[in-house]
Amino acid sequence: MASYVAFASDWPPAEPDPPLPFKTIDVDTEITLRPTVESYLSPMWNAIGEGRSYLGEYLPWIAGYYTEENYRTGFNKRRFEKDPFARSGEYTIEYLGDLAGGVGFGLPNRDNGVEVGYWLRQDLQGRGIMTRSVTAIINMIFDHMKLHRVTIRAATPNLPSRGVPERLGFTHEGALREAAFVQGRYLDLEVYSMLEHEWREGRT
Repeated sequence: MASYVAFASDWPPAEPDPPLPFKTIDVDTEITLRPTVESYLSPMWNAIGEGRSYLGEYLPWIAGYYTEENYRTGFNKRRFEKDPFARSGEYTIEYLGDLAGGVGFGLPNRDNGVEVGYWLRQDLQGRGIMTRSVTAIINMIFDHMKLHRVTIRAATPNLPSRGVPERLGFTHEGALREAAFVQGRYLDLEVYSMLEHEWREGRT
């Protein structure tokens, strides 16, 4: 054993690579979360165009996409630049087979925390779609990816978005004053968090 340790190139054993996000998540019989691929480009643009005034009220990136060609360019740029082995996740929400919105999270930080974000078509509000989708994402983050903390931020007046973490039992940590600049105005952001052991305790 001593000789092996002295000469082996794989000693001490390296820690296994952290798990990657699931490719597809079957939430329930109505909702499936799928990777955002090129076939969704036109339906996504239609959803953005039809809901521009509603979505753009709180999502600053909406204003950056003003033509379908402009959106296509940005879409392909993100797709080609994405590291397939990154631990971030971006999903299209399918509700009864139709595109309903999006949900995702960025790269985990060094402290095993990650922020979740989402958007939903206005005509599909009130059906529990986003609450169910975010629940599935959080289950994956804690159970599969073994992360420790999830954060959600939402503009103070954006009550539908704030309702998701509130329904799921997140802790309200406070507000970031005028932390978002959207459509020429500054908005406060409400910050919510959930820890892995709290999530497990809430499901028992």
